[in-house]
Amino acid sequence: MGCLRVSRAMACSLALAALAGGIALPAAALAGHWATEGDPPFLIHALDPGAEELDFMARCDGPTITVIYVASDRPQIAAGAPADCEVERPCRENVALFLVVDGKATPATARARPEELYGGHELDIPVPLASPFWRRMAKGRALSVRLDGVEGERLALKGVAKPLARFLAACRKRPAE
Repeated sequence: MGCLRVSRAMACSLALAALAGGIALPAAALAGHWATEGDPPFLIHALDPGAEELDFMARCDGPTITVIYVASDRPQIAAGAPADCEVERPCRENVALFLVVDGKATPATARARPEELYGGHELDIPVPLASPFWRRMAKGRALSVRLDGVEGERLALKGVAKPLARFLAACRKRPAE
């Protein structure tokens, strides 16, 4: 399994980021280009500037930012509380995971929605705007998600500081929804 990538057009509707699954970590984090775009603002990572395929996406939702990852079907997701959603397979609430920057883990809970196009689940991970996670991300070297004790592919954070600062500033200006 490699890092999952989708087109920008699909990314806005699917809001995909990276694959967090039972895979071996690469020797080095995946390099790429970080940018802020859109209204509401999005923070995105792609392998090349202007690329159609995205590895990471975060969406500004007022005082909370939603980080979105796609994960394969995993026991930790199945252990989440069942929730209604408008697809065949059930959604899950309160899926425990960690956002990891340079080995420092930030605990989080996600809402998992079945991802019908690629399989697995789309994980919506709310992260408060005031969370120390954002400071670690701005200064860090690599980002990953740990689910079921396994870290997914790491994204290099080189070049994230300025786009992240613009993204966070734009989010602070947005009214609570």
